[in-house]
Amino acid sequence: RDTGVGVSAQELLEGRTVGVGLGNVERRLTCQYGKAAAVVISSILGSGTTVEIRMPAESGVVEQLAVRSGS
Repeated sequence: RDTGVGVSAQELLEGRTVGVGLGNVERRLTCQYGKAAAVVISSILGSGTTVEIRMPAESGVVEQLAVRSGS
């Protein structure tokens, strides 16, 4: 989670459709893990943004990893 200014839902949608980076990550996760994997981005204006990458753990349990900006 970062502590930046965050973005609106519209800005987040536009950023995901214009750029190639997130799309590439999502396609690679889907190819490797199918529907068990996902990139989830949530943002609140004035509070920051959180990016989660979800994928199955070796034990078969879906593990949730938080990717922190600047860490």
